[in-house]
Amino acid sequence: MSGETEALRRLIEEWAAANQRVRRVRIPEDVAQIAVAPCPVPDSEETLPVWIAHCEVWRREFAASIGRPVRLDWLGPDRC
Repeated sequence: MSGETEALRRLIEEWAAANQRVRRVRIPEDVAQIAVAPCPVPDSEETLPVWIAHCEVWRREFAASIGRPVRLDWLGPDRC
């Protein structure tokens, strides 16, 4: 894994750790597509509403922080 890829992975992991609405992220080797598992809404295990409400903002945050477009995918409970 290149130094640039490793730096990108660290940025993504730090972002996820700092974001209280994110349960976890799955990062492939090429870092071009990131799967995000949101935390569920209160009193439920539903994560899709959180994803719908925040996915576009998260995508823009990633693109701004790493300096290139990124594809985000919803990592629902049955896909973790």
